Order: sequence, then structure tokens, then C-alpha cells
Amino acid sequence: YKWIKEHKLDSGRIDYAVMHKDFGFVGYVNLAVSHHAAYFCFWAGLDFQGYGYATEAGKLVIDFAHTLGIDVILTSAYSDNMRSIRSLNKLGFLEIAAYAEAPDDDRIFFYLPEKHPEKNRNMVEELIDYYKRENLQMTILPSELSDSDVIF
Repeated sequence: YKWIKEHKLDSGRIDYAVMHKDFGFVGYVNLAVSHHAAYFCFWAGLDFQGYGYATEAGKLVIDFAHTLGIDVILTSAYSDNMRSIRSLNKLGFLEIAAYAEAPDDDRIFFYLPEKHPEKNRNMVEELIDYYKRENLQMTILPSELSDSDVIF
């Protein structure tokens, strides 16, 4: 309850419960909006993972983000969380050529390709700028890969 109350006060957050007609609460999806960018997050309860609930809810939230004019959507997953990574891939996310310094070096960062690619944004810079704007403690650095490299 405390977590919900604290996050409800943050005007840059868009949180939704993922509800199932038979099971009730099965997870949540979230966007943390900062200027033209948002950080996407989703979670499904252990008993409800692997059924596509979070992925389907993620599609709805991403579509909603686009209606708000958000054109950069970023996220991350722990490198050993294969279910999350598969869901992110199904949603169209691609890996960013960046890494976090320890103790957060077990994360992989992703972006959703823009609807208007002619803007030609550097997603490594977008990710670093997002973390700076939001005063997040994680230090993110570009990897050895060039910005044009896409990892699958």
C-alpha cells in the first residue's frame, strides 16, 4: 500500500493493474514519463507468467504512450530474465548498445523503435539523458558497439 501511495503522487507515472476476469490481479504495467521519453516497466505474478498477460497489457500502454506524443520508449531487463526479454522482443523492443556500471551491470537495456525514424535519435544518449533527468542513481555508459549495431 505504501508503494502505491508514493507512486500515485508522482505525476510522471502512468500505472495500470493487469486484471484477469477469473483470477483478479495478475500484474501491472507502468510508464515513467520524462519529457518526450518514457521508461516502460511490466510485471506479472509468478503464477501468471508465460500466458502473455503482461505482453498484451504492454501493447495497450505503449499505444497509449504514442497517443500522448511520447516517441522514445526505453526499458531494461535482468540478463537472466529470459521471460521478460522474450516479452520485450514480442513487443518490438531492441537492445541498446549500453551497459550499467556495477552493481547494476546485470541489466540489458532496450528501446522501442520510433514511429518516426527520420528523427534519427541516438538511443544510447537518450537512455543516459533519461537517467540524468530523472536523477536515477544508475551509471550508464556506451558499450564498445557502435550506435548503429543492433543486438538480437
